[in-house]
Amino acid sequence: MILSLREAAALVPDGATVAFGGMTLYRRPTALVREILRRRPRNLTIAALTGGFESDLLVGAGCVSTCRTCYFGLEIFGFAPMYTSMAARLDIVEETESSICGAFRGPTRLRAFAGTDFAASRPDIRIEGDVVHYPPIDVDFALIHVLEADRHGNGRFVGNLACDVDLAAKAKRTIVTAERIVDRVVPMIRAHDVVEAPKGAWPASCYPDYTMDGLEILRYVRACRDGRFEEYLAEFLSR
Repeated sequence: MILSLREAAALVPDGATVAFGGMTLYRRPTALVREILRRRPRNLTIAALTGGFESDLLVGAGCVSTCRTCYFGLEIFGFAPMYTSMAARLDIVEETESSICGAFRGPTRLRAFAGTDFAASRPDIRIEGDVVHYPPIDVDFALIHVLEADRHGNGRFVGNLACDVDLAAKAKRTIVTAERIVDRVVPMIRAHDVVEAPKGAWPASCYPDYTMDGLEILRYVRACRDGRFEEYLAEFLSR
């Protein structure tokens, strides 16, 4: 189904588990997150291979109660400022690349972490000898940005896949924002809903259409450093 950004954002209720596609500052569903922020939902659980700009906005706006990711930051611009300052108020579930990518598929067994402190930080896992069993992450909504999509829900992108293929298949509802809607694409992922959102990853990049807007991200970091997050957010939402 083809939706507007407003219609897609309205689907996400308080208390939902929302997972983001893309990675660090590449192909993030920023335009859809901006629309969600206008509603200010509460008690969200957010999950991603890596948390980035869009996730930090949700944390700073008070929308997030639980976070699951193996990294939360802005690449060369440092750690995500609002996540760093508000971490003590969040329920943080420690993840690694292997554990979260596996949990997006289903129940996961790994040998990599038996006997480490990481295993001790997760009361929800089970250890049998040198094998660690991880439960799946039940994702209510997967938000993924792609280059192209068609009206049937097929999406296409290039470059880093992150966990997006598994995430789209696992989520109860997958919403894809696309740089453009075309007649037909050979699917890499299949979504329930499609939203046309040109520059929808900005200020993150969407290869090969545009690069990361480093000046905008630096402006965000400086605003947070100076205690002006709400001012930045109000300006961001007005665009």
